[in-house]
Amino acid sequence: MLDFELKDSGWSMHAIGGVELRLFKYEPIRCGGYLPTPKFLSQRSLINIQNTDDKCFKYAMSSKFLPQVLNRNAKQRLRDVSKLTSRYYWDGLTWPINIDDLIIFETNNEGSAVNVCPIDENKTVKPFRLSKVADPKDSTDLLILMKHEQSHFVYIKDFPSLVSNQLPHSFRKSRKKLYICKKCIIPYLTEKQLLDHSCNGYSSTPIITGAYNKVPKFLRLSKFLTVTENSLKSFEHCILKNKTTTETSGLEKNFTFKGISDNTTLKEINVFEKNNANVSINIFGFENKKNVVILKACQKEKEHHFDLVLSMIDTGVHHYSYITNFSKFINRFINKHKGTIYVCKMCFSSFKFENNLLKHRELCKLEKPVIAVLPEPGKNIMKFKNIQNQERIPFAIYADFECLLKKVDACEPCPEKSFTLTTHKHIPFSFAYYVVGPEDVENSFVVYTAKDESEDVVEVFFEKLVEEVKQIEAYYEKQVPLNLSPADEIKFQQTTECEQCHKSFGGKIIKVRDHYHYGDGSLRSVLCQQCNLLLRNTKFVPVFFHNFSGYDSHLITRGLDYDGKGIKLVPSSTEKYISFSKIVSSKISIRFLDSFRFMSASLDQLSSILPKEKFHHMKKHFNSPSDFDLVKRKGIFCYEYMDNYSKLKEIKLPCLEEFYSSLNDSNISPEDYMQANIVWDHFKCKKIEDYAELYLKTDVLLLADVFESFRSFCLDVYKLDPAWYYSIPGVSLDSMLKNTSVELELLTDYDMYLFFENAIRGGITQCNQKYAEANNKYMESEYDDKSPSSFLMYLDANNLYGYSMIQKHPQHSFQWMSEEEINSIDISKLTPEDDIGFYLEVDVEYPSSLHNLHSDLPFFCEKKKSPVSGAQKLLTTVENKEKYIVHYLTLKQALEHGLKLKKIHRGIKFFQSNYLTSYINLNTELRKNAKDDFSKDLYKLFNNSMYGKLIESVRKRVNVKLQTSWNNIRKDIAKPTFEDLKIFKENLVLVQMQRTKIKFDKPIFAGASILDQSKNLMYKFHYESMIPKFGSEAVNLLYMDTDSFFYQIKTEDLYKDLEKDDFHMKELDTSDYPQNHFLHSNNNKKVLGMFKDELCGEVMKEFVGLASKLYSFTTVKGKVVKKAKGVKKNVTKRQISFEDYKRCLLENKQLYRKMVNFKSTNHNIETTCTNKLVLNNFDDKRFLLQNGINTLPFGHIDIPVERME
Repeated sequence: MLDFELKDSGWSMHAIGGVELRLFKYEPIRCGGYLPTPKFLSQRSLINIQNTDDKCFKYAMSSKFLPQVLNRNAKQRLRDVSKLTSRYYWDGLTWPINIDDLIIFETNNEGSAVNVCPIDENKTVKPFRLSKVADPKDSTDLLILMKHEQSHFVYIKDFPSLVSNQLPHSFRKSRKKLYICKKCIIPYLTEKQLLDHSCNGYSSTPIITGAYNKVPKFLRLSKFLTVTENSLKSFEHCILKNKTTTETSGLEKNFTFKGISDNTTLKEINVFEKNNANVSINIFGFENKKNVVILKACQKEKEHHFDLVLSMIDTGVHHYSYITNFSKFINRFINKHKGTIYVCKMCFSSFKFENNLLKHRELCKLEKPVIAVLPEPGKNIMKFKNIQNQERIPFAIYADFECLLKKVDACEPCPEKSFTLTTHKHIPFSFAYYVVGPEDVENSFVVYTAKDESEDVVEVFFEKLVEEVKQIEAYYEKQVPLNLSPADEIKFQQTTECEQCHKSFGGKIIKVRDHYHYGDGSLRSVLCQQCNLLLRNTKFVPVFFHNFSGYDSHLITRGLDYDGKGIKLVPSSTEKYISFSKIVSSKISIRFLDSFRFMSASLDQLSSILPKEKFHHMKKHFNSPSDFDLVKRKGIFCYEYMDNYSKLKEIKLPCLEEFYSSLNDSNISPEDYMQANIVWDHFKCKKIEDYAELYLKTDVLLLADVFESFRSFCLDVYKLDPAWYYSIPGVSLDSMLKNTSVELELLTDYDMYLFFENAIRGGITQCNQKYAEANNKYMESEYDDKSPSSFLMYLDANNLYGYSMIQKHPQHSFQWMSEEEINSIDISKLTPEDDIGFYLEVDVEYPSSLHNLHSDLPFFCEKKKSPVSGAQKLLTTVENKEKYIVHYLTLKQALEHGLKLKKIHRGIKFFQSNYLTSYINLNTELRKNAKDDFSKDLYKLFNNSMYGKLIESVRKRVNVKLQTSWNNIRKDIAKPTFEDLKIFKENLVLVQMQRTKIKFDKPIFAGASILDQSKNLMYKFHYESMIPKFGSEAVNLLYMDTDSFFYQIKTEDLYKDLEKDDFHMKELDTSDYPQNHFLHSNNNKKVLGMFKDELCGEVMKEFVGLASKLYSFTTVKGKVVKKAKGVKKNVTKRQISFEDYKRCLLENKQLYRKMVNFKSTNHNIETTCTNKLVLNNFDDKRFLLQNGINTLPFGHIDIPVERME
């Protein structure tokens, strides 16, 4: 749990609510009946008796006494071995024998030992049961064969021959007798070597001698690498025998190798460092002669430091060598220039001066070690390049699955503790897909329901889908040649510049005709040759599911191994995928995509705001008005009632109560139930299977209409087809680049990238005061005129990031500031309108005289460990800041409010412009003029989603791949960069590899600037609007959440005060106030950066804030708003009250509630019921005072030192 807390999770553990214990009944393997020997095994190494009873163990043990030369039939062999069974005692054994009873046999037969080995899915012999009998006189090896629920013992007469294929090549053809450790399958040439061998368990990686000559020659020839002779204990040899340690007598005694095996793994090296506190170790490897990778790097080099190279010298065999001079050794691989260089071992950045390396390490050590790859100078311009994405992909497929929810019996633990139970398993029973294509191709629709409960519908899905894709491939291959009309030719001749890049034709800018490859072959555009080459025909067919990543992908993934062909994965995590592609042929693949990543609303919500005239595909299949009126909304289905296949054959819908959804903790309304029955009758459904197929069909058609309308919208407005992309941020970023024609200069200096990365800090969320009550004349009977008047107000900034995006941001010409520039810069004279901007690394003093004034909202938030929990959080503190990286306008704002600049360590200057303004304003204006809610939501989505690509962290990506070939899997496992694997099916394995290289090619400087300038607005409103307006003593900031404030304001009449001096006209958007309210005005309606009263003049009565994202408030009219991060909305709405929040605060009473979710484990979907802690009064972002209500920022002079300790 501590490890989880420290990985930037944002969560912290303060108590263990409960422990879940799962008990499984243990049933040992029983062996009895006969099974034939698999053909892939060496028949000569085994004796398999074809028994007719359950006593295979007795015959296998006795087979060792059979004569060496015996060529008899099965019946005769059985008779022969039966005569030999009397050589052992069999008392106390029952038949068929179970594995655990072998110890009875060993006890009855003193000195006898029985070893058992099975065969795994890779056709590899592994140890399973190794006898613990010391110095056995009679040792017998048995092979256990298993098929379904049947198991059978076979006598192994020649173990080395049986496992020969698992040995290194140098041993396979050896004529000498081999001695093999049966625990780890490692061969030796002498019995003494075997006896000296220390074994820690099974490994498919043998340690071999004579390794020196197998280490790559380019490493052996290096003057700065000490290569040991043997791979056996090569790690220990590097530690004890290197140049440094030989000079120190008796150093061997200073190291402990406890827990370190001969074939030392990277994880064991971590153990070695832990056991030897004064040791640090870096490990490097090679993908080939040129590509060196960082496998492990320490943040701080200790007294005894070692740089080692790990080499793969045979299949799965690794060998350590010691680097005597790191800089000289690594120079030939990463640096083309001669001369002394200083290299960072965390990222391989090189420097001419050691001082520069030390500066670099300050930020680099904060990140995981990885080789940083940046764009090359001259090739580092981000601009719109995806020309082909302007053309509509001719075909798109929309699909969906339906599942049976099979019940799982479980006992419910204590409701006052945390627990998770599985209630249902999801088994797909039907699917539907709809192919949308060009007008000259008929759109095909397939709905399929399993013929019986055992049928694999995913397999059928792929069979049918692949056939569709092959037909699409055939359509693509029939490309129409250029067919110009006279008008087309005239246009071509008269066009003087490329319609894409707008370069004038002539010289090297060659004019070419771009035509429609499908359809009539007419002229599409006149392009230059370079732009025409960028236009590529699609080589994939997009298949869209709504919530593919969260649901359908898990169903489909387990069927991807149907043909063994390649799978291209775009992972979000090891269990959740953004997309994946299945290769069909060398010319085409299927790309599975999630429409929810483009429009993050339910299909019901999306279809409800889609204009009626845009239901083109639904009307094709339900063309009569009466049909269409019934299906234009999302259907109604009894998901949890469908718990077994037989219910599909029922001849009527179940009663209304059976439509209950535990997922949403709700049932359908009587009106919905009536609607379902009307649909059943209208479409003449005879059984639930008919209704389920109708429901599935309408769902798929709704998705097709919604997403096809979205595609048409994007093509009409932005001239881009979203079907080329994986999610909406990618579409929006390309749309911005295309519409603004901006060119952003990507960073080519890794130190600059680290500099801006360190400047990125998310939105501020904190609870300053945990409870507040209003008392004012607008509360009528609840007003206490004898107590001071006060108001509670909830203000929210209009599209905060939209406002920030229209400011000036870094664009190009990034340079480190010189000492002279740093010394001469005058922060006070810099303005937002300047063409040159700065990011600075500064030391700032926070005077104690400002601690009270700034207590609610200190300047310069920072990511650091909370003194309360030790968890990494974004905190606002009044502590002094050292080497704080900040935008020059943010620094200027803080200095104007009293903070003291002590030193500027370094800075980056750049050209800045408001290149995002035209795009943001375009969408804002289009949204104002939109005629329907569907378009309004999309314009807003395009503005908000682009920010995600500007702040994208490429470090968070994972390196995983789905493999269907065990040959490839073994190769991956053998690599030193292998981390983990998950076996989903026999021929479908997820392999996770270490990320050794990362390409840093994102404009994060823009994201950092947007974040800083968004905070500037929030600070400006608080310190330059609210406090001057009402006074610092009258304004209490109760809670802040990125773009919103909860205030307690002590005044006689808040609304009259807002009217004074036209404050509401200058600072607020009051367009949502009632028309008859004296503050109502449309002057600032939807104006970016204006603050809006979220309650629209309604009077807030009471506020409770427990922690970030955990608060509730009530209004005089009885409205209750409840927020609880990580808690489902239906639970918050129905099962948590405002009084629960108050009890949690005032009585410190925790609250648990059950939540039902869908969960996937190894792509098996289950419905789970989790009893979760939903309300808790623990908050680690600020220091809580003894009254349990008020807080102070960390670093405040009023916090007693002993309380912090």
